[in-house]
Amino acid sequence: MTREADNLAELWHRFSTNTNAAQALAEMRAQASGDGEWDLAELLRNHEDEPVEDDDEISMRDAFDDLLAFYSCVEIAALSGLVPAQLPRAFCLDAANILCNRYVRSYYRTYYPLLLPDMLIARVGRVRARREQTRFELWPIFFEFLHICSILEDDPSVEMLLWFLDDGYHLGCDWDTTLAILTRPKRLVEALQRAPRRRNPAEQAVEGFRKFLGFCFALDDLLSRSSRFPLLRAAMWHYHAYWFRTIRGEVREALEGAFTALQSWLSSPAAKQLAEPEKAVLWAEATRSLRDIRLVVKRLTGTSYGSVLTRDQYGIRHDSVQAAQTLKVTAKPALRDTVAIPRSRTRRPREEPRADEGILEMAIAGYQRQIDEISARIADIKAQLGQRAPSRRRTAPAMPAFAATTTDQAPPTKRRTISKAGRARIAAAQRARWAAQKKQQAQPAKTAGAAKPKKKISAAGLKAIREATKRRWAAHQKAQEVAALA
Repeated sequence: MTREADNLAELWHRFSTNTNAAQALAEMRAQASGDGEWDLAELLRNHEDEPVEDDDEISMRDAFDDLLAFYSCVEIAALSGLVPAQLPRAFCLDAANILCNRYVRSYYRTYYPLLLPDMLIARVGRVRARREQTRFELWPIFFEFLHICSILEDDPSVEMLLWFLDDGYHLGCDWDTTLAILTRPKRLVEALQRAPRRRNPAEQAVEGFRKFLGFCFALDDLLSRSSRFPLLRAAMWHYHAYWFRTIRGEVREALEGAFTALQSWLSSPAAKQLAEPEKAVLWAEATRSLRDIRLVVKRLTGTSYGSVLTRDQYGIRHDSVQAAQTLKVTAKPALRDTVAIPRSRTRRPREEPRADEGILEMAIAGYQRQIDEISARIADIKAQLGQRAPSRRRTAPAMPAFAATTTDQAPPTKRRTISKAGRARIAAAQRARWAAQKKQQAQPAKTAGAAKPKKKISAAGLKAIREATKRRWAAHQKAQEVAALA
């Protein structure tokens, strides 16, 4: 198995572990054999025509979204050269069966437009398969892109925000409720300061909005640095294009409302405790931050990043679908018994074809280069750890017991013994320490019985105390009389 094939298996392992893509794949395989559980026409409908409120339907639709995201990610990896240029036939069979299904196709083409699945159909059907010229420089960009995508995939608050932006609601909260918090500084601060477990769905979406802006900044920075690779940059933008088209109006409305609310708050009585220089600094920082956010949102919600790839420019036509469907039809009898993607990293086919010796030598050279890189990184980390203080956690021994050999073990040292006189001296010293300790503990007990002499106040002192009390009482009564007359 080549490195590119390993990358494809690793990519599926990531999606099958962290998402519900495997659930949608199993359903589509069952549909191909006539044992499907769901009515795809009803399940993959447009939510604007008929709302989706059933929890099971929502979960299964999310699974199909995850599966489409996986196929989109495979297309980006193919553009980067991380997966084989000609994808494995078993993978192509499942991709053709799923992406050419008329209900799935309406779902990602008409209702919620996505370009990357169509590009993968063209690649599967051997109609058009483009790839960037430089490959090795693209791998760090692709892995950084996966890391940025994890911000949206692994955070419940961001998921709640995207659900509201997609016309969803939960426990009486929706995007309008979230926008009301974003445009009121006091409620915004209270929502962000409240413990995560005590937040309502709208307050969770507010936290998700903050993290989503961080995601936008990270993605915009990556896309700006990828200008040398226009195909890859456009594909990474199209991976999130649906959300950028969705938030074009909502995010701008939220930013403008928050900025207006901050401006009114700075001129309100609540901000009088701030000095004028502090107000000026706060206003300058807010203006600069809003300007940066506006530019980032404008670039991401525009078309400049993704203009290189469109359905017309890329050559996605009806013949791409026909080629993929032909592949699907010719191999339909074997589809049920085909493992499209390894379900785990350790799964292998029963019979592997013998590889050419040249390919094996290239694989050995590639793995040896990876071993050298990992060894260099381990040495660097060990050097850094040697300069730091020891960790408080219990660490494993430097070399496990089973790793030591007889040739590496040091010769056994002779055990030291103590003479009778030495043991007697140690015992005598120990008894002397115990006697001294007991004597020291007994001394406070003897002195505790003696009572301390009671302090006495002289007659002159008592007289002074009484006079001072009389003066304070007279002053208090006088103040009450003045208050009553007033």
